[in-house]
Amino acid sequence: MIADIIEHLLQRQPLVLMARLLLERAMDAKHFDDLFKRTAVTQYTRTALFSDIIALLMTVTTRMHRSVGSAYHEHKERLGISFVALCGKLKRTDLPLMSALVRENSERLGEVISELNAEHAALVPGYRTRIVDGNAFGATEHRLDVLRDTRSGPLPGKALMVYDYERDLTIEILPCEDGHAQERSLFKELAALVRAMELWIADRNFCTEWFLKSIVARGGAFLIRQHAKLRVTPLSELVFKGNCEGGGRVFEQNVRIGSGDDELIARRIVVFLGTKTRDGDDVLALLTSLPPEKADAVSIPDWYRKRWRIESVFQEYTTTLRCEVKELGNPRASLLVFTVAILSANLHATIRAALRATHGNEIAEEISTYRIVEDLEGSYRGSEQFDHIVDWGSFATMPLPDFVDLLQRCARNIDPKRYPKARKYPRKRSMKSQRGKPDDPPHVSTYRLLRAKQAMSNPGKVAA
Repeated sequence: MIADIIEHLLQRQPLVLMARLLLERAMDAKHFDDLFKRTAVTQYTRTALFSDIIALLMTVTTRMHRSVGSAYHEHKERLGISFVALCGKLKRTDLPLMSALVRENSERLGEVISELNAEHAALVPGYRTRIVDGNAFGATEHRLDVLRDTRSGPLPGKALMVYDYERDLTIEILPCEDGHAQERSLFKELAALVRAMELWIADRNFCTEWFLKSIVARGGAFLIRQHAKLRVTPLSELVFKGNCEGGGRVFEQNVRIGSGDDELIARRIVVFLGTKTRDGDDVLALLTSLPPEKADAVSIPDWYRKRWRIESVFQEYTTTLRCEVKELGNPRASLLVFTVAILSANLHATIRAALRATHGNEIAEEISTYRIVEDLEGSYRGSEQFDHIVDWGSFATMPLPDFVDLLQRCARNIDPKRYPKARKYPRKRSMKSQRGKPDDPPHVSTYRLLRAKQAMSNPGKVAA
């Protein structure tokens, strides 16, 4: 009976079956609850399981439900708590728990992608590529008491994300409650994530002397655009090396970063662009610690362009998934929803990997993630009618080769032409309208307003 159901889904709804298998593998309820017990600091489980809360938020981030409230009313019997209690749990979620969720989720799905032999070729042989960038959340609604007296847009927080280029997965997240905090305030935590033989690619906001030296000290390498405020001492003249993709002229020189015993010698790649960037720059200066025998100067600008892949990931979070729920104004609740959206995006990245391994890179690149999500929205619930018959949890512990073989069978039955990408057209950048009173700041940090309110009611607790 169970084999017949799996075969039926395999033939009629292979995409739904693949999504359900990956959901059980990477987001096993028992695994989530064990992770909560190991990681949670201030929270505890009394009635609602942490895995049930994640499952509820998953239906929101994948647009199966339009809001947390509608998802709650659909699953309130299983949760066994009131909506107020649910909101209380969301706004008290520990930040380290969010980081652990993404880390362990990427490890479990990364094993599947490696077994599929679907990793992208390494940019630099012998190095794993890590692309890092920050994501600031949009303004939320003014539902919290502290937001009622301001017309400024309340910012619920931001996060630094680390993207694994070879596996096409987000592998780390550093959440921050303060929407006005500098990304550089998280550099100490970010540097602790660097491992030996990793190439870290980032924009100029990450170009600080301390961060560059920290990467090299931990055995990694960097390829980061030079910030105007970082002082470097040229050790040689600029030497022409050739033309890169797009027609830019590439020059190279050696430079010294810092001074004294901890000075750092790096390569500076200067590209005179044929066309200006959207910021109006016609010269691009890149710093790298990669040795010349591993990376020639002409290839480095092309590798730096791969940084835009993480921008595509951010766009997927925003347009294809729902990574921001505007009615959730509390910082930790917003950060948790964003974290669950990353889990959903990693699941879709693994679906793409299975299609890439089965149909080839060229065909897989023309498959639209948006259309895949749209199809799952309408058909995924059909698999739930078999929940009382099929033990879906058994796929979480199935031997990896058998599990991957089943994924490949699903991928072979999927017609890539059913999910074509839409044609892209150039768009004009529109000017943002100015709203609110002339003396109102454009944005306020929700976290800082909550802290100020708490300081007034209990100053001793905040100071501690």
